[in-house]
Amino acid sequence: MTKLFVRALLFTGLCGGVLLAAASCSNDHDGAGGPAAAGAGSGGASSAGFSGNDLNVGGASAPAGDAGSGGSSEPACPLYQSLCDGSCIPTSVDPDNCGACAKKCAASEVCSAGVCSGECLPGLTACQGTCADFQNDSTHCGDCDTACEAGQGCADGRCVDVVAVGPDPKQCAGGGPPIRIGDGPLDCLGTLAQTTFRWSLCSCTDLNVSAALSTDAYDSSVGPYQPGELGGGVAADRNVTNWSEAVTVGGTLWIAGSDSYSSSGPPSSVKGDLHLAGSWKASTPFTVDGAAYLGGTLSGVTVKGKTTPVTAVAPACDCTPDKLIPIAAIVKAHQADNEDAAIGLDPAVFEKPGAPLRLDLPCGNFYLTAIDVSLALTIHVHGRAALYVAGDVAASSSLAFTLEPDAELDLFVAGTLKASDTFVFGSPNYPALSRAYIGGSAKIALSDDVRLGGELYAASSEQLVWSAKNAIYGSIFAGNFRSSDVTNIHYDRGVLRAGDKCPPDPHECGSCEDCHNQACKNGVCGECGADSDCCSPLVCIGGSCQPQIVVVK
Repeated sequence: MTKLFVRALLFTGLCGGVLLAAASCSNDHDGAGGPAAAGAGSGGASSAGFSGNDLNVGGASAPAGDAGSGGSSEPACPLYQSLCDGSCIPTSVDPDNCGACAKKCAASEVCSAGVCSGECLPGLTACQGTCADFQNDSTHCGDCDTACEAGQGCADGRCVDVVAVGPDPKQCAGGGPPIRIGDGPLDCLGTLAQTTFRWSLCSCTDLNVSAALSTDAYDSSVGPYQPGELGGGVAADRNVTNWSEAVTVGGTLWIAGSDSYSSSGPPSSVKGDLHLAGSWKASTPFTVDGAAYLGGTLSGVTVKGKTTPVTAVAPACDCTPDKLIPIAAIVKAHQADNEDAAIGLDPAVFEKPGAPLRLDLPCGNFYLTAIDVSLALTIHVHGRAALYVAGDVAASSSLAFTLEPDAELDLFVAGTLKASDTFVFGSPNYPALSRAYIGGSAKIALSDDVRLGGELYAASSEQLVWSAKNAIYGSIFAGNFRSSDVTNIHYDRGVLRAGDKCPPDPHECGSCEDCHNQACKNGVCGECGADSDCCSPLVCIGGSCQPQIVVVK
C-alpha cells in the first residue's frame, strides 16, 4: 500500500465494503443524487456565512479544556503535538519523538513534519536531527553551530539585539489558551482559520493565469509535503483570464462567472471536479478527472466523470460585504485590549528603527502602530499569539514572522503589506499555525525571495500579484489574483483542523461556517447528507464534511 493511499484512508469511508472518498453511500457524487453546484456552494440551508458585521472584535481567551471543533471530544494535545509521559511535546520536529512518543530518527536523518527523513523542505537545513532556519533560528544562526548570546537573537542570518520584553505571562504555560476575539462561533482564531482557508487559492473576483499555475495538497500534521496529493482546490467568484500557460489544479476548480472562457498553450488538467457557471473552449488538451457541473457547454474538454447540467454555480469564496473579515475593526479593538504593557512592549518600536532587531513574543494579544523597517527584523512567536498592526507592514530589508512548532500566530494588518526583500512567514513544516489577514485595499506584489509557509488573506486588496520564485506552502485568499511567474501552491489540509482546541460547534447555526465547516441543516449543526451541505470544496463522506482527496469517477 503506497504512502499516498495510506494517507487517503484517513479521510475515507466504507460503503458496503467499497472504499469511497468523494461521495457518501449513494450512487451519485454528493450522496443525495444532486450536484453540489446546484446548491449554495457554501453549505447549509442558508447561504449566509461568516458575518463580519456581527463579529465581536474585543479580545478574549478561551478557557483551557474547551472541546475541540466539530463537536467531538477535545484532543489531548494541540495539532502537531503528542502526549508523551503526561506532557504534550512537538512530535512534528523532535528527532527523539518523531511523529510518536519514543520514535527516534537515525543519526543521518531529521524529523520533518513528524517523519524521519533524509532532507528538509525548502528554506530549512538539516542540523542536529532537526530542520533549522539558519536565517531566523537563534540557536543555529547563519549555520548549524552558531548560537546567539544572551540579549541577542537571529535575524537575516546574524545575531542582532533583541527587543527587551518582560517574562512570559502565567497563562502561557503549554502555549497559552486559544485566542478569541469575541463570543461568536467563529471568534476563536483557530476556527476562523479553518473556515476561511478551505481552498489553496480563492479569488473574490478574477483569476489571471498569465503564468503557469499548479496546486496540490498535503497534511502537515501527518507528514512533510509529498508531490501530487489532492485537496488543493482553486476558486474564482467571477472570471478567469489569460489561461495560456500550463495549469494543473490538484483538486476542485470552481468558477462562478457565467462568461465564455478559453484556454490555449500547454495542456491543462483538473484532478478533482469542475464547477463552471459559463462555457469553456479548449484549443489544447484539457482534462477533468472528476465530475463536471456545468451551467454552459464544453468544447475540447475531456471529462472522465459524470457531467451534470446546473442552473447556477454560486460563488465559493466568502467575499460579500457581510462575510469579509472586518480586519480594521479587529485591530482597532485591540489598541487598548492587549498585553503590551504586561510585557513592556512599545507599540511604536518598529517605526523606522535604526538597527536590525528581533522580537520574541510569548502568548497573548499584542498591538503595534506600524511596521516600517529598512533593516532586518524577525518576530518570533513562542505561544499562541495574535499581533495587531494599525498601519502598514512595510520592509525594504529582510522581514520574517516565525514561530515554534508548538505556537500559533495570527497577524492582523489594518493597512497593506509591502515587502521588497526577503519575506518569510511561517514554516512549510506547519503552515496551518501561521495566518496573516491584510485589510488594506492597495495592490500587493510578492516577488523575489518570498517564503510563505502559512495562510494569507487579502480579500480587500485591489490585486495580489505573485511572482516569487519559491513555492507556497499554505493558501492564498485574494480579492483578485494574478500569477505573473510560475506559481506552485502546496495546500496544507492541516488548516482544516486548526480549530481543534477551540469551543465545539454551536447547537444553532445559519451556515456551514457556523458549524466549523460541517453541515447546518434546518438551523442545527449535524451530519451532512450531500456535498451541498458542506462548505465547498469539502464533500460529504459518511455524514462528515471532508476534503476530496480521492476522485470517484
